[in-house]
Amino acid sequence: MNASSNPGAVQPKKGGHLLRNALLAGAVLTVCVCGGCLGLSYIGNQEGSSAATDQAGTAIVQRSWTPTPSLTPLPTVTATVTPTPAPPTNTMPPKTATALAQSLAATTTAAARLVVVAQTATAKAVNAGFAAATQTQAQSNAQATARVQAYRNAPPSGAWQVTVDNITVGITDLKYVPTADGQRYVAFRVSIRNDRTFRIHVDPSTLLLSDLDGNSHQIDPETNKLWSEPLGVGDISNGVTGFGGVVFKMPATTGPAKFVYNDFENGAFVTAVLVDLTLPPPTDNTLPA
Repeated sequence: MNASSNPGAVQPKKGGHLLRNALLAGAVLTVCVCGGCLGLSYIGNQEGSSAATDQAGTAIVQRSWTPTPSLTPLPTVTATVTPTPAPPTNTMPPKTATALAQSLAATTTAAARLVVVAQTATAKAVNAGFAAATQTQAQSNAQATARVQAYRNAPPSGAWQVTVDNITVGITDLKYVPTADGQRYVAFRVSIRNDRTFRIHVDPSTLLLSDLDGNSHQIDPETNKLWSEPLGVGDISNGVTGFGGVVFKMPATTGPAKFVYNDFENGAFVTAVLVDLTLPPPTDNTLPA
């Protein structure tokens, strides 16, 4: 078959140019493929017929077509963001808030003043109580000092009694007797009761008496005999009370302060009973019978 017998075949034109029609996106393109040149013409892209032409503008082929429908574009979606409202910082009118703040400040100030007043009143009461207690103690100390210092001039009166480890020691009938050498004898009556389950020992040489100046004195053996019933050496059985008078010699400017009974068993110290004569004697003290 030759080209002239087929009307739809591509016809060479002007120097043997071979043109081909091409369809691109609904448009007709005419391409020369002879190798010597490249001719390209745009005819149209609308529905209907178009013709391809060579470089001289001569129509080569006419052809009909239907354009390919284009894709429907997607709709544009716009996101809507609703902002969250911030919580109200003050739901009260400005005047009300100001008044409330002023009221709270006034209440706080008043409460603070009440605390200060209460603390001040408490401190004053404590100070007053402390001052009163101090004054009372000072008066008591002054009275005790005056009473004890009076022992330098006259013997104390009353009865003292102390119990230690079931041994009860009592003192009464204190007397001062001047000596020829300007000193004084301090004489008094002693009672010793034994409430233990075993006997206790008494030895006047182990008895001690301290004076108001802190000096210690032992019994005067010779003067002690002046008592009609002096305290002697011996044992006191369970449930028995021993009696006797004792005499100590000391300077005339002082007086008795503390008496100590020492219990010795076979030369070994067992118990000491101290009777403080500077303390007021209990009013209900009575010497054991």
